[in-house]
Amino acid sequence: MLLLLPVLPTPEFWITLGNYVGLYSIVAIGLVLLTGVGGMTSFGQAAFVGLGAYSTAYLTTQFGLSPWFCLLVGLVITMASAYV
Repeated sequence: MLLLLPVLPTPEFWITLGNYVGLYSIVAIGLVLLTGVGGMTSFGQAAFVGLGAYSTAYLTTQFGLSPWFCLLVGLVITMASAYV
C-alpha cells in the first residue's frame, strides 16, 4: 500500500504530515543511538540538527533551490562542521 501512495492522488496534508514524521524520526533515532545504545549524553547533537535545518531552509528560501538538493547541501555542511 505504501508503494502506491506516490501514484495515488494524495492530500497535501498527508504529505506534510509524512515529512514531519520522517524528520522527527531521524532526530529521535539519532538520540536513541546516542543515549540509549552508546550511553552517552551529548548536547552537541541538537546543534548539528539545528545547523542542518537552518542551512537547508536558508538555501531554499534565499536562492530558490530545490529543497531536496538543499537537504543534501545541509548534510554536507553539517558533516564538515562536525568533522572540524
